[in-house]
Amino acid sequence: MITTGILKQATPYHHIFLDGKVPLISFFPCRPAEDKPLSYMVNSGFLTSLQKELLARLLSMTNPDRSHDEYLKVVSSGIAIDVKWFAGVLRSEQNPITERQHSPEQPLVWEIAGQIDSWLSKTTITGLIALLNISYREQTNLSYQVKEWGFDDISQHVVELVDDLSGEEYLELAYHLSGTLIEQLSVDKEAA
Repeated sequence: MITTGILKQATPYHHIFLDGKVPLISFFPCRPAEDKPLSYMVNSGFLTSLQKELLARLLSMTNPDRSHDEYLKVVSSGIAIDVKWFAGVLRSEQNPITERQHSPEQPLVWEIAGQIDSWLSKTTITGLIALLNISYREQTNLSYQVKEWGFDDISQHVVELVDDLSGEEYLELAYHLSGTLIEQLSVDKEAA
């Protein structure tokens, strides 16, 4: 499984991860040290040499006491990024950062999940997950289930985005949304 973090719109990392996707070691955040915030560990094995260089420069700007080479070693061994910079985290069988086995116009299911996660509230996402599962069970599309159940808080844009997916992709989308929702709830619980 490949784990990918989706950055929020405005972060200090967008010049490094231009598409907003950060390869992560784990789906679950950790606390790298007792005095450090809850963070995700970057999987340096998927970073380009330019990304490693830019991360090292960013670290040296915040703490100029170390050499640039020392920061490159830190980045190569795994750098932690605060959870506050992420909109969500997704898992995929394929590497979403380097592999695209579809047309560029057609987003992957995990990309759709990341978009939906940034647009909808937690309660609306919970309802959407239920409707995705019912759609699969009843062999219908999301539009039909939204009308059937009267879930008017799910925007038409989301419905149109999802309606073109296959039944198995409905389950995959529900899986990604559920994982991100559980992760957000655990982060909220940790912060409380």
